Amino acid sequence: MGDAIMSGNLAEGFVMLTDTAHHVWPFFCWYALVRLTWTWMLLSGDDGGNTAKHLLQGKQVLKELALRGHKVN
Repeated sequence: MGDAIMSGNLAEGFVMLTDTAHHVWPFFCWYALVRLTWTWMLLSGDDGGNTAKHLLQGKQVLKELALRGHKVN
């Protein structure tokens, strides 16, 4: 994993990482996930807000239909 550096200008007990891929890999995984999410959001547009708006409109339409049905009876 690393080699201890015991002398020089660095503090005693400092560990120099020699297995860089092992320590950098989580960063690349996270970065890939963020990029995929960002790309998906760009491609899909603003569907999150539109979905909420459509649900609200659908709810209002159902209320109007219920009132119309109640008036007919």
